[in-house]
Amino acid sequence: MLKVGLTGGLASGKSFVGHGLEQMGCLLIQADQLGHAVLEPDGEAYHAVIAEFGPGILDPQGRIDRRRLGAKVFNQPERLEKLNGLVHLPCAHAHGS
Repeated sequence: MLKVGLTGGLASGKSFVGHGLEQMGCLLIQADQLGHAVLEPDGEAYHAVIAEFGPGILDPQGRIDRRRLGAKVFNQPERLEKLNGLVHLPCAHAHGS
């Protein structure tokens, strides 16, 4: 099985190319969607991220507010590394990587 990783900057056409490959029968896995899913209230990283960054990152509905969370890690490489570890580790285990 051939596996292809598609990367590029903002607005470089990744989604366009990805959807074209999907229409040709390829399985399309979008890393951004996986990263968002683990932060949902039923997601694998939800509780760990709140424990690490505090309840102040939650919106009134109890969902993680990505802007508030971003403000906690912006220009703080060690905090960003911690967040990446919490978010990406569940994805890797869920997909057998």
